[in-house]
Amino acid sequence: MGIPLALLGVILVANDDGDDAAVDSSVDPGADVEIGEALPDFTLADLEGVPVSLSDFQGLPLVLTFFASWCHPCEQEMPLLEEAHGERPDDFDVLAVSYDDLEGDSRAFVERLGVTYPVALDLEDIVKDSYGVRGIPQTFFVDADGVLQDRVFGITSRAALDDPLNQLLAG
Repeated sequence: MGIPLALLGVILVANDDGDDAAVDSSVDPGADVEIGEALPDFTLADLEGVPVSLSDFQGLPLVLTFFASWCHPCEQEMPLLEEAHGERPDDFDVLAVSYDDLEGDSRAFVERLGVTYPVALDLEDIVKDSYGVRGIPQTFFVDADGVLQDRVFGITSRAALDDPLNQLLAG
């Protein structure tokens, strides 16, 4: 099978002016992450230009969601994640990753929705491609060890969120 996905990484290195980003990656862009596999680590810039890595979230379960400002179901899902996390902030983390979106549009979108969890910019589509994300919203439920437990498309109600989240937290 080659190199285990858990050992693959993506490193985003922002240039001095912050307008564009150069990406150094050894991740297979055609790979899909399967349930039961460890997610490959990545490092992307957040909305303030600060590096954020998937490995920063190990130790607590993680809800990892891919979104875009132009995605109407994302507009429903992101506040649901905000609400659920606000109810149990010590039980799990949330990380949002932009998908085929402009930085300014992503920033305005999360500000308008009042999102307080970290938002990372996948401006080069490296994480999207390596995780096999082809449509959004797509949400990954990751255990405290970084292993994918569930992958859900289009969470647009609290009931659709609660089942996979409760299973993740019970595991």
